[in-house]
Amino acid sequence: MGFDGPGQFGVLRQREVPFRPDWEAVLTPVLDFALKRREVDPERRALVGRSFRGYLAPRVASLEHRLAACVANPGQFDLFDAAMSRVPQEAKEALLRNDLAVDPLLQKMT
Repeated sequence: MGFDGPGQFGVLRQREVPFRPDWEAVLTPVLDFALKRREVDPERRALVGRSFRGYLAPRVASLEHRLAACVANPGQFDLFDAAMSRVPQEAKEALLRNDLAVDPLLQKMT
């Protein structure tokens, strides 16, 4: 069984329900619903989180003790190179030198 929570895909785009900072609270009612279904084995409940949900899944699993397993596949890699590829060369050099003169430029980029 899969679902999109607040701030994700169809829930955000079609229902305009934004992300919430206490996203781990979302799974409890979902698990309550799932455990009422015949096809769900109450002894073998697992949560799989992919992409950003790979970050959220362990947060959820740390609080929801009815889960038997949690698989987190965040899919994130070191984003430093990707971020640095968007920074102008002189700012890149200043950043690597830890030059505080680059701070105003970074403020403009946010």
